[in-house]
Amino acid sequence: PLWVTITPGDGQVALRWQANSEAGLEHYVLYWGTESGNLPDLEEIGGTLTEHIVTGLSNGTNYFFALTAVDKDGNVSNMSTEVTA
Repeated sequence: PLWVTITPGDGQVALRWQANSEAGLEHYVLYWGTESGNLPDLEEIGGTLTEHIVTGLSNGTNYFFALTAVDKDGNVSNMSTEVTA
């Protein structure tokens, strides 16, 4: 997946990405954390969605995000470029 925008807010970050065009997309997995390369938090996001808001974040803290796509057979794409907010 390719990032479109990342918009920080009050205790949250809004993320948008380009839709995966491959047939059989099941869902995306969003990973995040406060240390680059160490993204322990994750959330599954429906395959038809291309945006998500992560809430409950601490203002003044840098968060790093990456995304993968998962198909109906369980194959996982390469992780997107990591972005930060």
